[in-house]
Amino acid sequence: MSYLDGDTIQVIEVMSDEVPEPPTSEQSTVDNQTKVHGSILKKLSPTWLPIIYALLGAAWILGSDYALGMLIEWSQWDVQYAQTIKGLVFVAITALSLYLIMAHYARRLTREAQAVVDAERSLRDFSDAATDWLWEMGPDMRINSISGRFTAITGDRPDAILGLSRDELIEMAVSKFAPRKDVSSTAQQPFRDLIYSYRNRAGRNFYFRLSGKPVFGHDGTFLGYRGAGSDVTREVELRMARDRLAEIIESTPDFVATAELSGKLLFINCGGRKLLGFGLNEDLTHLSMADLRPEGADTDFRKTILPAALEHGSWAGRTALRHRNGESKMVSIVLLLHTGATGDVDFLSMIARDLTEELQTEERLRRAQRMDALGQLTGGLAHDFNNLLMVMMGSAEALAERIPNDEEGQRLAESILQTGERGADLTHRLLSFSRKQALRPEPVDAWELVTAIEPLLRRTLGDRISVEAQAPEEIWTVLTDKTELETCLLNLALNARDAMPDGGKLSITLRNERVTGTGSGSIGDLPAGDYVAIDVTDTGTGIPAEILGRIFEPFFTTKGDLRGNGLGLSMVYGFARQTGGTISVSSEQNRGTTFRLILPSAHREAGAISSETDQSGLRDGAGATILVVEDDPLVRANLVAQLQHLGHRVHEADSGTEALARLESIPVLDLLLTDMVMPGGMNGQDVARKIQERRPGAAILFTTGYDDRSQVSPRDKDDETLCAPILYKPYRRPQLEQAVKEALGVGSS
Repeated sequence: MSYLDGDTIQVIEVMSDEVPEPPTSEQSTVDNQTKVHGSILKKLSPTWLPIIYALLGAAWILGSDYALGMLIEWSQWDVQYAQTIKGLVFVAITALSLYLIMAHYARRLTREAQAVVDAERSLRDFSDAATDWLWEMGPDMRINSISGRFTAITGDRPDAILGLSRDELIEMAVSKFAPRKDVSSTAQQPFRDLIYSYRNRAGRNFYFRLSGKPVFGHDGTFLGYRGAGSDVTREVELRMARDRLAEIIESTPDFVATAELSGKLLFINCGGRKLLGFGLNEDLTHLSMADLRPEGADTDFRKTILPAALEHGSWAGRTALRHRNGESKMVSIVLLLHTGATGDVDFLSMIARDLTEELQTEERLRRAQRMDALGQLTGGLAHDFNNLLMVMMGSAEALAERIPNDEEGQRLAESILQTGERGADLTHRLLSFSRKQALRPEPVDAWELVTAIEPLLRRTLGDRISVEAQAPEEIWTVLTDKTELETCLLNLALNARDAMPDGGKLSITLRNERVTGTGSGSIGDLPAGDYVAIDVTDTGTGIPAEILGRIFEPFFTTKGDLRGNGLGLSMVYGFARQTGGTISVSSEQNRGTTFRLILPSAHREAGAISSETDQSGLRDGAGATILVVEDDPLVRANLVAQLQHLGHRVHEADSGTEALARLESIPVLDLLLTDMVMPGGMNGQDVARKIQERRPGAAILFTTGYDDRSQVSPRDKDDETLCAPILYKPYRRPQLEQAVKEALGVGSS
């Protein structure tokens, strides 16, 4: 392929790597003669040399007669001989002139032809040696010739793009990198930097930068285009990777920034601007890292963080950034140092993540763990305390029976019993917080319940506090213990009354809530399902932020010893969690407080409520044979004494193992009365199961200081022994007598 510019041919001398062969002697002689002739001819202009030949010939023709006469006179030749000599000389001069003229033009044509060959060879050498590939288009605007470098780059044969039109090139141009303006197929104008995407037959993508120039003939006829294609695949891929990285940096919600070593900001991404409250297009290059730090924290950055990064090349940890409004934002940050070719630090980069939600989650987790630990502690204390109350109240009852005529003794025994009942109420509250109280869940119309207790709340709160209940929609029924829910709402109302000493307004708002996944915030960690939210809002003084996280702890109170025991809110918290819901609080000082109680809807767990115990066929149970299993000796002795007083035959054991051993000596067993929680690896359910395997007709009655059904493993949920009634400690003799009768009635039915 040759590059022609009109009729002018440019000859380009190139260095050749080929070593030429040494010339022969004949070639040397010819070359020497050529050099001699060439040196003479080079002194004569190729334009006027033929004229000299013509003038010499004309001069000979015109002066030949004179010359002939002189020859005849001097040489005494005859005329005929002289004419012959004249003719021969004329022919010789003419032949010589023609030879010289033809030789001159022959050499000129040879040089021109060789120049063309050399030019084409030079272009081929340049084409083969160039990193670019060359192409040519004909008048039909289709590629008709390309250089072999295309094959070296792509691995495809040149015919892979031969015939491709300029319109197709423009259509496949990557406009993202080179706008296709002024590249019209009819413009017949030069174009540059058209990025063309090409996929070779192996499936690899290449990118070429095409530039071209139109070619015209002498008469202005358009002959096509000639140009070059540069392989810019690496450049384009790097640019695309850079653009993708830039898009990622701008899309991430995290804070990403760069700064000079002095702290002067160079760049902050969109996520960082949103985190700190800056505009997306706001110029921040006048700020420094010190401007992004809370007051007094810049010293920590300059004296601690930056020196550590300079020493180790990076620093990671938690620190604070300042929002535009002055608010401090705790973030997890990574500070990196970037060095140049000289080893000096060129700039800093920072990547930070807002820890607000994470810290809130951590705080909720710590609070839940603390509440759970307190629940375990209070539950255990309440259980042990119930055992003590059990012995105390049973002994008081026995004492009162032994001194029927002693009024003072009867008064003291009754005082002991009343104190025991007050202690039982206290343990009930503790068990409510620890989520181990006995609940009787049933479908409850929450709106109906709220409207029913509204008059009670008005009387309790007084005239200075208005009460308003509202529900913007039809409220689902909830699955809960109706009595406990009433108690919870009353506790929340009393708590609101104490927060409004000068009067105010109490609002109770009900709404349906649907949780589609694991929630956060006010929904807590509730599983997916339908719930009912009950908001109890007051217009009181609010709760200080420093104690907001402790209000559900048992015995925590700000009312003083005379106004509360600190168990009201903890009981509400335990009730909500045990029911399968949750409770949260939001408060603003001098504006009021909202408690949000969330309970599961009844249709969420349809069929979860067990039917009433069939009490048909009860008998008095007198003279029944009962096996008592209780690990506490004082409680066991008291229980045995009361059962014997009721007329029963009683066998006792301090563990499940002993109970099974005693069973062999008991011919007939009417009732197993066992504690649910016992040490030794066998609890009340295990004992009941093994007893019923051996004595299928025996009735079961559980007794416990708290409802331990929550500790039953999933595989035991359908165990029939768990349907047996439970007698909760502490109890008095009439309650024990009634529970035994009911258990025996169930066992005999």
